[in-house]
Amino acid sequence: MKFGKSGIELLNDCKMKVLTPINKISLQKIESENNLLEEKMKEVREKAERNEVSEKLSTDYFLLKKFKERNERIRIAYQFSRCIKIQNNYFKKDKIQHLLSDEENKHSFQSKQIFDEYFSEFGILDFIDEDPPLNNFVQILTLDNCGVVLDGNDFLEMKKNKLYFVKKKNIKHLIDQGLVKMINT
Repeated sequence: MKFGKSGIELLNDCKMKVLTPINKISLQKIESENNLLEEKMKEVREKAERNEVSEKLSTDYFLLKKFKERNERIRIAYQFSRCIKIQNNYFKKDKIQHLLSDEENKHSFQSKQIFDEYFSEFGILDFIDEDPPLNNFVQILTLDNCGVVLDGNDFLEMKKNKLYFVKKKNIKHLIDQGLVKMINT
């Protein structure tokens, strides 16, 4: 058994933005690693009870304990990551049941019920579209020095031959005057 490999696989799954099928094999391997580490820790404790505690024995126990705690943190992070991805799926409405374990299917169903109950009071609002309305934003090239433009709470000093991505309504007067050229609309 190669220690640490299954933990790395689970961490890589955590980093992915999309939900992947549950990695039962790596979860089982990390569990068996922890069981083996617990046995080794027990052996070290028994040696310590029989003999005088040495520096090597203390170091061995410390390293075994830290590796076991690392595996536990990875397992918890993996499960938490999957829970967050399942909850976020409520807004995307993707079919993910085939990617979930039985326990996760229950969690998904309960989350959906909770979200439905909460959002039922806001029937007219659309929570599915979380991206900014890009047609309200434009990328422009300044053809001349345009001075300072207020963009929300920020001031932009628009200099000649520079690219900017701003709200269209904030620079409409510059477009009308021909001081800027829209690149993307």
